[in-house]
Amino acid sequence: SDIPESEQLDISESGENNAILLAISTILQGRDDVAGLSEFLANISSDIREDGILDNPNYSTKLINNAKLLDLPTIRDNLENRYTELGMNITLPEFEYYLNTFINSTDYIFTSFIEYPDSTNYGLNILFPERDTIQAKNYYSMSADLPMGTSLKIVLRKKVGFVDITDFHWGVITSSPGPLNWDISLHHSDNPYSTYTVEGTGLTADLKISFQNRTDCRLDIEYYENESETPSNVKTLTIIGRH
Repeated sequence: SDIPESEQLDISESGENNAILLAISTILQGRDDVAGLSEFLANISSDIREDGILDNPNYSTKLINNAKLLDLPTIRDNLENRYTELGMNITLPEFEYYLNTFINSTDYIFTSFIEYPDSTNYGLNILFPERDTIQAKNYYSMSADLPMGTSLKIVLRKKVGFVDITDFHWGVITSSPGPLNWDISLHHSDNPYSTYTVEGTGLTADLKISFQNRTDCRLDIEYYENESETPSNVKTLTIIGRH
């Protein structure tokens, strides 16, 4: 109640009130274009008109989904670069604090989870969270379903110290239909690994993969969801060797 009306605030200036305005603006817009934002604001206005309470769970869920999937460093960089282009020397407020306060305190329900199906047409999915053992020299899938606004990077890394890793390698089937929506980078070093990144959003990613090892081997699978710099999850997959 002690914050001035939004028309009197300025997101290009420091200060708590300006930070709150910028946090609210980014949460409302999310990844929508201008038309999408206008429609969302109209829906919220209609919902809260009678009692000031947001009753529609679809709208509240969209708010928390927006907030948790925003790339805050990029937002700050984009705004600062835009004001620089306009020849303005500005100090953006610390909006990140208030956005994270909303994320940590709201009871709105987040739904934009990346899903890892049990299997696809390519076979059992090695990314399925409960799968911890497979057989060598069979075909498997590596699949994920990404809601709009999400991103994913997967790193497959040979488990050092468990077995002679020169006996252990894997291959992705590139013949038609080949990998779907995965960008693949291979790395060769003392601890070989490969990286698989989804280029885009709101996509299903899939590929066909096979492991070649005569003795039992272990593979660490690192999940980096929504541009996280540290793994969101790491699981160890045991591949039973076959001659």
